[in-house]
Amino acid sequence: MTEFFAELLRLDGGIVLFVQEHVRTGALDGVMAALSLIGNAGVAWLLLGAALTAREKYRRRGLALFACLTVCFIINNLIIKNAVARPRPFEVVEGLRILISAPGDYSFPSGHAASGFAAAYSISRTLSRRAAICAFVLASLIALSRVYVGVHYPSDVVAGAILGTLCAAAVLAALKSFKLRPLQTK
Repeated sequence: MTEFFAELLRLDGGIVLFVQEHVRTGALDGVMAALSLIGNAGVAWLLLGAALTAREKYRRRGLALFACLTVCFIINNLIIKNAVARPRPFEVVEGLRILISAPGDYSFPSGHAASGFAAAYSISRTLSRRAAICAFVLASLIALSRVYVGVHYPSDVVAGAILGTLCAAAVLAALKSFKLRPLQTK
């Protein structure tokens, strides 16, 4: 099993270096850094939740979004990140340069990807198809930006996206089973 993780780390490190050497461009650097920034602490998703709760018609959907983000944060950032304690790629991969300030927590799983996909899944179950597509596109771009700027491995982002989706699905199922239906039936 340790051989698997060693190989994954080698592959992940190689991908991050490949992105740095062959994908990064001056034109994209600012865009990707900005995408990474709006994902900090789930800011984009928290602002969306606040906007939804401000309108009575969407209040329950906004509260469901907040519930999904809260559970995701607890499981991802407070429990799993600290249990796994994976160093950031820029701390391990020789020659890797980051484009943003160094985050102070661990790498696995990506909190940006987890919160983005938790929010996008919640939106996909409570709002329109168009809103869901926009949310998944934004969540994906934010997640990819974390690899681009050099602060996450690809496996961090994939794990975060899966975890965020599962957390949101569990929260929405719990709300439904407790008859707290913030969802519109599709």
